[in-house]
Amino acid sequence: MSVLVRGAPSWFLAGDTSYNEGLLRAGKVDGVSPDMALALETGKKIRELARAEPLIYLPSHDSDNLARIGRGAVLQ
Repeated sequence: MSVLVRGAPSWFLAGDTSYNEGLLRAGKVDGVSPDMALALETGKKIRELARAEPLIYLPSHDSDNLARIGRGAVLQ
């Protein structure tokens, strides 16, 4: 499950949409999805959202989450 918290910036609590931000940026599916096409489309929609508004992307298993929060690093 993912949750979007709207604000400036918005926070995307991404659950298992990807293992880390790097895989999302690269448009790669990391194998946790039983439907590859759906996973690719989901990633595309998240990247589109990040282009439309400042978005901090926080997938459950990304060890860089705390650093991104500290820097206020938004997904580009």
